[in-house]
Amino acid sequence: MDWFRMYSEARNDAKIRSLTDSQHRIWFNLLCLVNEQDNRGTVSGYDPELLAIEVSNGDIDALNETVQLLERLRIIEVTDEEITFINFRKRNYDNPSDTPEATRERKRQQRSRQKVEQSLVVTRSHDTYSDTDTDTDTDTNTPLTPLKKKYAEFVSLTNAEHKALVAKLGSEERVRLCIEILDNYKGANGKKYKSDYRAILNWVIKRLEEDEQKSGGKSPPQELTDDEIAMQDLIERMREDGRFNTAPGPGS
Repeated sequence: MDWFRMYSEARNDAKIRSLTDSQHRIWFNLLCLVNEQDNRGTVSGYDPELLAIEVSNGDIDALNETVQLLERLRIIEVTDEEITFINFRKRNYDNPSDTPEATRERKRQQRSRQKVEQSLVVTRSHDTYSDTDTDTDTDTNTPLTPLKKKYAEFVSLTNAEHKALVAKLGSEERVRLCIEILDNYKGANGKKYKSDYRAILNWVIKRLEEDEQKSGGKSPPQELTDDEIAMQDLIERMREDGRFNTAPGPGS
């Protein structure tokens, strides 16, 4: 194992900050050394002279002074045979997937999840309105975006938004005309809105009112359906063939 966890909180730890620069260097060198042992976290066969060569440039006095201080601070435990870092195994547990590559991959996946969650928060903030969001078709116990229904090829609204428009405009027919205006505009211009509901409030209603004023307050005539057109053609042919009795009735 050629690496170990070093937590950033160490720089603010009161015990570590109490060490001198020399003692801090010996503490860090001891950490590196115990990580290389078969029994990670512990140096066995404690020999001050040999250990000083490894961690304090051969300075036995500096080593002994630092070891005694670390023991008083309860960072290490010392016996005649071993030096053990008390929390080393707790912070550096053995795990087959606990490699630098695996750690980087976990962090990458975590960042990806965070980006997705942030994106969902932004979407909800655009599509949820506190003054009209009374849609009973969605689960109000979950933070999901209200479901939208397509009212035209390019126009979608939630049930709550549609109800709010009917209440504002006074009839479903006027709402239908607004949807038709917006649908035609988006289809012709390739325009997209984050909220069709807000687009209707912002300018479509004004366009409808202008159209109504031009037509004397009356809604423009609706286009006939295919069935209605076929029926009119049939009636016209029957008139031409004389199938209708056009003679005056009794009492005329």
